Amino acid sequence: MRFIVSLCFLCLALCPIASAQQTPSLNLPLGQEVTLTIGSGGTTVVSRAAASDASPALEQTSRDVNAGVYGPSAGSNYAQAPLTRDDTGGAIEPNTFRIKLITLGGHQTVLMIRNGYGQALSYRAVLHRGLQSTPTDVCMVRPQGFGVEQWPYEIDSVDLSEFTLVPFNDGDQLVCR
Repeated sequence: MRFIVSLCFLCLALCPIASAQQTPSLNLPLGQEVTLTIGSGGTTVVSRAAASDASPALEQTSRDVNAGVYGPSAGSNYAQAPLTRDDTGGAIEPNTFRIKLITLGGHQTVLMIRNGYGQALSYRAVLHRGLQSTPTDVCMVRPQGFGVEQWPYEIDSVDLSEFTLVPFNDGDQLVCR
């Protein structure tokens, strides 16, 4: 009897809480956003919801990036665009990161990551469109900042993995890989 009771307590201690699940990778469908945390046990999903629409400023900046206004932004190059926190959804929650995948104009996809940690966020991404899947280059996200990745076509979902917090100082360059 003690063994069964002890086993029950052990199961309760080791089972993840229903509202927060640790995940080595995450599939994010188009039109959704997710809030995550990173801890010693890995990445934990805190919440999922329908994604809010893009702000007019984000839509205009996306058009400007596509037109080359801010320079090349493919592969290891990234564009520094003048978006504010208000343009990307307001204040960034401390010690969380929020990711959303949305479409702009029905013909391009934007992945927006808001990083509430004091370190840069590094991650990997694989795009899914129909039956095709392909890894893609993505850039680190600044501490207490946000990053925007965009593709000139609509995708169905993205697999995100290898979430890692990386030391970052003012003046450091973001790494795109």
